[in-house]
Amino acid sequence: MKTLASIFKYFWAKVLIAFPLCCIPLNNQQIKIIWGIILIVILDFLLGVWVAIKYKEFSSYRFGRTTKKVGMYGLAMTSVYVLSSVEPEAFGWAFRALGVFIILTEVISNFEKLGIIGMKFPTRIISVLNKDYNDMQKMSDNDDEAGRRSVAKGIIDKRNRQG
Repeated sequence: MKTLASIFKYFWAKVLIAFPLCCIPLNNQQIKIIWGIILIVILDFLLGVWVAIKYKEFSSYRFGRTTKKVGMYGLAMTSVYVLSSVEPEAFGWAFRALGVFIILTEVISNFEKLGIIGMKFPTRIISVLNKDYNDMQKMSDNDDEAGRRSVAKGIIDKRNRQG
């Protein structure tokens, strides 16, 4: 009986959400962009867990940031989809452009996390964009593991403060 009740829990909310989602016509390119965003966000989440394990920095706030990020990306992509559907000639490019922007943002985030974990190649790439990672690269080049870990902790703390 509980199983049957759990199926009907939030029934109308599910119906109201599922019906419009089934009616949205997505072309093949849009589906690829959405899958790209989904996969890169999952990779970002897993790398975040890896960093948390390595530096023993667990908090529910960090996991909450992932859900907030997914919600914001979903709202942005939905808004741009509606815009490009209403006026495809003028805004047909917007869905692809925003999707690529989100994917590149997540790729940079993944490189930052790989740098914090200790991989040298992503650290070199990110050090061009971020002074903190430039310091980390110098520590890695000198095989100063303690200094690199100290810089990594500083980066993690700065990210936590920025929220």
